[in-house]
Amino acid sequence: MGEYKRPYDSPPPRSYKAWLNDLGLNCVGNCPPDDEVFTFDDFSSIPEVKLYKIKETDLYEFWRQYGDVWGERRTVEEWLNDLELEIIDPTEEELKELNLYLGYDEFMDWGAGIITGKMKNQISIL
Repeated sequence: MGEYKRPYDSPPPRSYKAWLNDLGLNCVGNCPPDDEVFTFDDFSSIPEVKLYKIKETDLYEFWRQYGDVWGERRTVEEWLNDLELEIIDPTEEELKELNLYLGYDEFMDWGAGIITGKMKNQISIL
């Protein structure tokens, strides 16, 4: 299986604070110093950090113009909408996490046992 290759250029590296501002996110947890510089991928995968979308920004959906569905991080609510899934009997805590910013694998872990629906472009062998 090949490695995921973006059909577009990632935004240039910038400080942690600039990423948060430019993507409209808020950091919770073991957040790095505001002036530490990261690439988009490094910024998106810092351990012990939860990111929440708090506002709309121009940069946030830079990948959407290329039709990206699987590759880039987004909020739980956006994953649910993009993949045509829904939460089964959502708890108050699950509803509070709709703006949690996750990668695909993180989203699938988050939603294990609590989401249902038919994913777009799902292939079935039955």
